Parts: sequence; structure tokens; C-alpha cells
Amino acid sequence: MPAHPTADNTFCGWEAKIKVQKVFTGEKAESIGSMWRGMQESWMGVGCFDPAFIFRFYQKDKLLVESCVCFHCSKITLPDGKEHNFDPQSEGAEKLLEFVKGIIGESQEPQVKPKN
Repeated sequence: MPAHPTADNTFCGWEAKIKVQKVFTGEKAESIGSMWRGMQESWMGVGCFDPAFIFRFYQKDKLLVESCVCFHCSKITLPDGKEHNFDPQSEGAEKLLEFVKGIIGESQEPQVKPKN
């Protein structure tokens, strides 16, 4: 199962210092995918887009989707390569944020910066 970042540590056009990396399979992976899909699109959002979370969905060894999520400005990248706003109060967004906080803890902020 692929579990490593790209060789140059870029995700969604961003350079990242990975602090925590987890691989989930089976029911847990399905649950995470369900939360991610449950993030409803919204017209609101601010412009910081400083994504601290990167989700990669695989089928066997094939990368299907890579998505960067910024819970500060409620934006997400989708396979179309664009940033989209999401409703941070949607059930999927709230569950996904709670899930990642459980993994990394409330106090850690992954460091991500735009790739030059």
C-alpha cells in the first residue's frame, strides 16, 4: 500500500513538512472517504488557503484522489485542480475535523507553504 509522499514532498502544488502520516484500510478508510464526500460545497470562504491536511485515496497501488483541506478558510482542492469552498458546519466537515484532531492532537499545526 503506498504510504509515502512524493519524492519532493509536494501535495496539491504545496510543499509540505509532514508531521503525522497515517494509512487506513478497510472500514476505517471507507469511513474517512464518507466524511470527505460529506463536506458540502458552500459559497462562503475566505482567502487564506493554508491547507494543513492532505488526503490521498488509493485503490490498491493507484492514486485516485489527492485533496488538500484548509479548515481555517473552509477550502478544499478537488480533482479538477481548483479550490472549492465547503461548509465547515456540514456534518461531513465537522466529523472529518474531529477525526484529524484525534490523530494529531489539538495543539499541532502542520506546516505547509506554497510551492514556488
